This record gives sequence, C-alpha cells and structure tokens, in this order.
Amino acid sequence: MAVADIQVDRSLYFTSGYCLPGRFAAYTYQIKEVLDSGAKTVLEIGPGNGVATYVLRQAGIRVDTVDHDPALNPDFVASVVDLPFAQNSYDAVVCCQVLEHLPWDMFPDAMKGLASIAKEQVIISLPNATQYYYLNYKFPKLKQRSWAVERQRRGDMMEFDGEHYWEIGRGVSVEDLKAVFKGVGLAVQDSYRVPEYMAHHFFRLKPKNKCDDD
Repeated sequence: MAVADIQVDRSLYFTSGYCLPGRFAAYTYQIKEVLDSGAKTVLEIGPGNGVATYVLRQAGIRVDTVDHDPALNPDFVASVVDLPFAQNSYDAVVCCQVLEHLPWDMFPDAMKGLASIAKEQVIISLPNATQYYYLNYKFPKLKQRSWAVERQRRGDMMEFDGEHYWEIGRGVSVEDLKAVFKGVGLAVQDSYRVPEYMAHHFFRLKPKNKCDDD
C-alpha cells in the first residue's frame, strides 16, 4: 500500500489548537526518555515544531532530524521506511507520533529500520484511543498517589482519516505492537501512557543483542 503524500501542513504545528498544554507535557516525557538514556547522538524522526529538538540540543546532545517534508527544514529529507543511515549510526532513535501515518502493513519494516540504526535505544510514541481513567491526588503530609484503569482492546481498523491509518484501540492493540517489536529484535523496557495527555503512548525499546550484553 502506498503512503499518502504530505499529510500535515507545517503551519499546523504552530497553531493554538496544536500547542496544547497536554502536548507540551508529552514533549517533557520524550525529552526525559532521551536524557535518562544517556545518549550522546540521537536521530529524531518527525521533529514537528522542534521543541524537543531544541531542548536536547541545548543539553549538549547531537540531534539529527529527519522528515519527508522539506518545509520542516530537517537535517535529512527522507521517509521513515527508507532511512539513509548505516547500522548502529546513533545511540538512540526517537520517533514520536509518526508511525501511525503509515499503513499498518508497513509498520514492521519501519520498526526494523529503527532497530538497525539504534545502538542502545528506540523511543517511540503512538496515538492510543482506548478508554483510560486516571486519578492523581495528594493530601497534606502524604505522598502523591495515582490510580489508573485502562480498557485494552484492538477494535475495528479505522478508515484512513487523511493523517492516521491506525491507532492503538482502532485496529491495533498493544499486544500487536509488542509482537512486531519482538519480531524485529526489540525488547520492551517500558510502556506507558502520558497521564497529562492520555492519547500519547510511549514505548522504550532496546535492541535484544544489547540486552544480552548488559
């Protein structure tokens, strides 16, 4: 199946409807994942408005960006399914809110490419449409507590809406994703939804050969 042309106009990334508090909260998780990884070199696929890129570069990390839309001024113009990088080129590969723009049958090959390029870690986030209830509370003199419940389901495959071909809970389950990760040699180190922006689901992945070395 072919991929649709440019799906998101550059101007969207700088609108009030896109620059929501929850989305910026998701950026902090993306940034923290990279900082915690200790990566010195990072390939970021789909930089969007460049918020995470800017912060990571200010932290002294070499970040190279890739996008198939030249209007976003990436360091490299390329598709996520045809990346021009050698094996183990970067300490970490980051690909947030990108892969759902590909047909599901192209997802395994895309993940195989990310796994090949990353030396130590692959960090991705994907849209999650499943029902999720989260409560975070703190009383005086007590530690902060949180409670969450999620309804895991695959659901029917969504129709392409001009941007997304699929989402978690709309044709794809977390278990489906984990099966793909395993098939391309990636071990799941962590999987979680952003409490402040539950539509974003993060996966921290590690090449299995690196797990064996640890």
